[in-house]
Amino acid sequence: MKKIDLIKENNLRAIRESKGFSRRIMAMACGSDISQIRKYEKGERMPCYHVLRSFSRFLGASIEEIYPSFVELDKVQDKIKDLVINMGRIRPD
Repeated sequence: MKKIDLIKENNLRAIRESKGFSRRIMAMACGSDISQIRKYEKGERMPCYHVLRSFSRFLGASIEEIYPSFVELDKVQDKIKDLVINMGRIRPD
């Protein structure tokens, strides 16, 4: 599964709406921006960890509930990080 597919698969909007919160209220409570929340909900962007954590606390939902593929996304990011680190160890002849 591609990284972009993992970002798009989120329940942020559904959870926010089920709790009865508007984007404006969530943005104010979490120190975010309404347009950013819209992008996160549409899967156009992925919030950084501290933003995602504040959403999780505000909504009373786990990160995995908001982003079911978060664990898989984390694995993909770890693989990319390892590749970049290993590329620095390769010396061209």
